[in-house]
Amino acid sequence: MEPDKGRIGKYTLIRLLGKGGTSKVFLARDSETSFLVALKVMDPKRLTSAEVEIEAFRYVPNHPNVIKLYDYCFNAVKIKDNKTKEVAYMALEHANRGEIFDWVFSRGAFPQAIARRYFKELLEGVNALHKAGIVHRDLKPENIFFSENFTLKLADLGFAGPAAGRDWSGTLETYKGTRPYMAPEILERLPYRGVQTDIFSSGIIMFILVTGRPPFRTALKNDPHYRLIVDKNLEKFWSIHLGYKNTPEIPESLRDLLSKMLSYCPSERPGIENILNHNWMLEGTASLEEAVQFLSPGTNIEELIHDEPSPDLDGYRCFSPEEVGLSRYSSRLLVPEETLPFASTRFLSNLSPEFLVGSVKSIVRQKGGVAKEEDEVYSLKASLVVNHEMIEFSLLISELDSKYLAEFKRLSGYHWDFYNTYQEIYEELKHI
Repeated sequence: MEPDKGRIGKYTLIRLLGKGGTSKVFLARDSETSFLVALKVMDPKRLTSAEVEIEAFRYVPNHPNVIKLYDYCFNAVKIKDNKTKEVAYMALEHANRGEIFDWVFSRGAFPQAIARRYFKELLEGVNALHKAGIVHRDLKPENIFFSENFTLKLADLGFAGPAAGRDWSGTLETYKGTRPYMAPEILERLPYRGVQTDIFSSGIIMFILVTGRPPFRTALKNDPHYRLIVDKNLEKFWSIHLGYKNTPEIPESLRDLLSKMLSYCPSERPGIENILNHNWMLEGTASLEEAVQFLSPGTNIEELIHDEPSPDLDGYRCFSPEEVGLSRYSSRLLVPEETLPFASTRFLSNLSPEFLVGSVKSIVRQKGGVAKEEDEVYSLKASLVVNHEMIEFSLLISELDSKYLAEFKRLSGYHWDFYNTYQEIYEELKHI
């Protein structure tokens, strides 16, 4: 039986997938079709972003690299435990392989042929928006997902805007995006062309795919790494990055492409057609089978391509008896993939939830942070300063087939700081 998280209209809520500042996203089942969706639930009094997103989806309704919008309602009712609450919702395609960010964090830098495959898919999705007269303005690995068959899916169009500008001048002025992925002209609060800022953000994503790390913290002149790009001291910029441990070889052609996409001057950034025709992009691209075997070794490619995702959520996959204590990667083997997208910031444990919550609280406080238990059973919210900036995250522990699943979620702050903090907490828990 699926756990009862309530229902909204024809949708039965199964589990929380994530939450943002103004919404929560649940895995939900359409009671009429048994189809699984990602149900974005919102406050009906705060719908500006949702209205923008729905309008943007109308322009790209069936693109293979853009998440699909199936249904929406602004005056729905959530029913749970005989209590009702007015809500709004959007029923979206459920890309059940999770965020591409988690795959990079787990697997490290993608081989270039595989990175090239997915960068092309990203550009196809972005190009579809641009051709429809829309700019995304919040491109980042956390907004890019993998579907069941490992197709890249672009999501979250809540910051989308008209490429032509609000006044048809060709420029926008609204400060939109996520700071580590913003183009310098947005950070400097200058008028900007959304197509050029999307290219910039795409360049950061590509850099992360091929190196496993970001090129700089923020695209500001006082950032020591980005300053080298501003000053066109590219030889030193690449020398520093290639000197980091475990950095793969980056050929000159790829350095050229990334340097142009990350240019401080917007007019120096290439358009999508020029990017697709760049020498590096015209080299060999991995097949789907090669990509899947890198991301998920042992996956049966024939079943992946031809079988539809099963709507049956009963019956868990087996858990290795050799696994004890904490098990980071086996958590996605224990549960049906329809209910639990892959994420690298969760683990299974046979330790008690009280012990886990208490231990995490203690570790956070030792780091000078604040951790407070939430009303929900076995959950807490924590905040601490990392690299002079605040990060916030939550921890939720739930029972899963006689073991406990601990899920960490970033609430605010720099994503890489959150991942590194999670890694430190995980390592400390292993030695308690």
